[in-house]
Amino acid sequence: MKAFLTWNDSVSDNGTFTYAVKRNTVNDSTTATTIASDIASGIQTFTDNNVSSNTTYYYFIEVSDGVSSVISIGYELHTVYDI
Repeated sequence: MKAFLTWNDSVSDNGTFTYAVKRNTVNDSTTATTIASDIASGIQTFTDNNVSSNTTYYYFIEVSDGVSSVISIGYELHTVYDI
């Protein structure tokens, strides 16, 4: 199973934003695991190839300018049983 994530790129005065994708099975970004990091501005997509069927995941997109970072709200994804 795969989960496909997309997001809107943030606008930076100097174009140095990078993104990280975090995942958790509860809606809590502080305990979420980083599953991808250093994603360059302009990419705006990520494929999670490591999801299980019949599971709820919460994804968080973290944007950083190299000095500080901001984490998005949680995006909830429910997977279903494989057929």
